[in-house]
Amino acid sequence: MRLTFYGACREVTGSNILLEVGGKKILLDCGFFQGFKLAEERNYEPFAYNAGEIDFVIVGHAHLDHVGRLPVLYKRGFRGTIYATAPTKEIAELVLLDSEKLMREEADRDNHKPLFDLDDIAGVMNLFETLEYKESLEISPNIKLTFYNAGHILGSALTKIEAEGKTLVYTSDLGNTPSELLDPPAVLESASVVICESTYGSRVHEDFNKRAQKLSEIITSTVAQNGVLMIPSFAIERTQELLHDIDHFCEVGNCEKPLFFLDSPLAEKVTKV
Repeated sequence: MRLTFYGACREVTGSNILLEVGGKKILLDCGFFQGFKLAEERNYEPFAYNAGEIDFVIVGHAHLDHVGRLPVLYKRGFRGTIYATAPTKEIAELVLLDSEKLMREEADRDNHKPLFDLDDIAGVMNLFETLEYKESLEISPNIKLTFYNAGHILGSALTKIEAEGKTLVYTSDLGNTPSELLDPPAVLESASVVICESTYGSRVHEDFNKRAQKLSEIITSTVAQNGVLMIPSFAIERTQELLHDIDHFCEVGNCEKPLFFLDSPLAEKVTKV
């Protein structure tokens, strides 16, 4: 069993790990580098491996820094199988289509070719196979894959791979509990190797009830003043949590429910999922 890290190691974005086991080459995520221009330019660089030699890709969840370069992988020769949960597949397609539109606009503005196109997205989506949580599948002789709930966003998964007498667990990103919309991450009791997301490993999050109280007070104050409350939010999960929380606070607190607008095409589509 051999692991090589090509992204999100000593950095936050661009998740991409190559696992070589049982004569197969398996990628764990294939995400965008994000954050500043130099990081994003790395997305145009060649992969450090031959895309055509990759047998499988396992996708932990559908955020862009975990799925964003899948169409590039396809464009450069990958024709293997991609494993994910059903919600991850559905949201990944929305995220990639949104990204393609933004990249095409940027490429036209800066006069260069886009990183990938709609045909690449269509091609890579045809390679997806979906698994339920706790459903085990032998993806190759003596290589078994099982997904467990990671509690991060809808469809997010912990990946367990059993091969060569070892058990590898890859968390992708982990959820912060409690969540009103998702079950907490599953607990796996043993593994030979664990690859764990640690983005917020050095800090303690504010108590969930304090967050709820603050938001409730802000909403109540804004409504009382006949004001406008504008909240910038990530399209996936944060937006859906806010929609739920605003509705929930007004039901529980018996406050006047404000008229609210969701101004994000991607967030609308994800909410439908």
